[in-house]
Amino acid sequence: MNRTLGIFIFLFFPCFLFAQFPDISALMGEKPKKDKFKLRHLITGHKYKHSEKDRSFKLNSPLSSINFNPVRGFHGALKGTFMEGSKNTKNHSLEAVVGYGFSDQKVNFKTSYQRIFDPMYKSGFRIASGREISDVHNIRTLYPIIESYFTLFFKENYVYHYENQFAEIAFFTEIKEDFKTAITLGYYSRLEIENKTNYSFFQRSENYIPNAKLNYQGKEFLDSDVFSLKLNLTWQPNTEFAVFKEVRINQGSTYPIVKFNVSTNVSTNFENYAFTTFTLSIKDQEALKSKMGYFSYSMTAGAIDIGNESYLHASDYLDYRTNEIYINSHFLDTDIFNTFPFYYYRTNQSYAESHIEYHFDGNLLGRLPGVKKLKWELYSRYSALAINDVDPLIHEVTVGVENIRLLGADLLRLECSFPINPTEVQSFNIGIRYNNFISKFL
Repeated sequence: MNRTLGIFIFLFFPCFLFAQFPDISALMGEKPKKDKFKLRHLITGHKYKHSEKDRSFKLNSPLSSINFNPVRGFHGALKGTFMEGSKNTKNHSLEAVVGYGFSDQKVNFKTSYQRIFDPMYKSGFRIASGREISDVHNIRTLYPIIESYFTLFFKENYVYHYENQFAEIAFFTEIKEDFKTAITLGYYSRLEIENKTNYSFFQRSENYIPNAKLNYQGKEFLDSDVFSLKLNLTWQPNTEFAVFKEVRINQGSTYPIVKFNVSTNVSTNFENYAFTTFTLSIKDQEALKSKMGYFSYSMTAGAIDIGNESYLHASDYLDYRTNEIYINSHFLDTDIFNTFPFYYYRTNQSYAESHIEYHFDGNLLGRLPGVKKLKWELYSRYSALAINDVDPLIHEVTVGVENIRLLGADLLRLECSFPINPTEVQSFNIGIRYNNFISKFL
């Protein structure tokens, strides 16, 4: 009965919603035209734009969001977005997402509203609420489609999920030309969930790793309700802008980006559950450029002040990007460790990480016959991680080839990483990185 009800809500509730607007143009404040809303648009998706009133509506096809994981089984979502104004002017935007999991038999939802009232300095606010299945890792490494691939074909589940019921409001602005700030106040109710299915292609006999067992720290997952106040500051000196009548468009800067984040959290269902986290990072994608190449680097330091460590929620640990599989969606990011298991080195202590990458800009591979025509370029990276309660220093070396072009576009990077002092990490990892252009389809 619950499954039947869930399928009904997922497929047919939007029909009731749009029954109030049998013609999409009615929602736009325009006289009816040929662009009528049809039931098939719930499957195929739909776009509509009223140029004169600068309004647009988009309905994403749920087929593009169908994925699989052991805690939900096959699941998909229907997403609708309404916007008045463009991305670079004053605008209102409203977004609603309704999803259903066929194994957990739950309907999840998320709504958000954003208002930009000063496009010159990107000032505005955003309100969001809902219930969703989240990754305990605060920095997403795996796209859902990649997670689906490994679970369905190889029965390997990597992502540690939990249920997150939340409501939050954020205010953001640019104080100066090169200084951005955002303040977020939120309430989060985090609940432990378990695997609901053991299905995979080819009906493999082994079982998935239980969801809770993916927490390498071994600490018990505690359901918790938390109020959180976050402050995010971003500074990039000498940022240049193209200034128009009502808007400025960021043209970038030759200086690095500096970010400082502080988050204070207090629980409503545990006594003495209060902690504050601090992170400071500096990042530059192109530094010290010369005829021989250029550097990219990323450095981050973090600390956490814990009121009662035993109550620390799994999602409140400090994180950094790791990737133990051979597919990576972070195309140009330098701040990633390729030989570390997911969640393994998450910490409730202070830590520091550094990543330094050198791009030879064709100076080595460009000298080889045959390779020169392909215009492939060599790069290398050194990554190090120091954690207060882990000894010794953890570091790895990566060598890769970039500028691999397909269909005339730079879409892929191939790289191989080796840990310098292997302990619990992999001996090496050969990986593929793909461009954000491909990510749009995942």
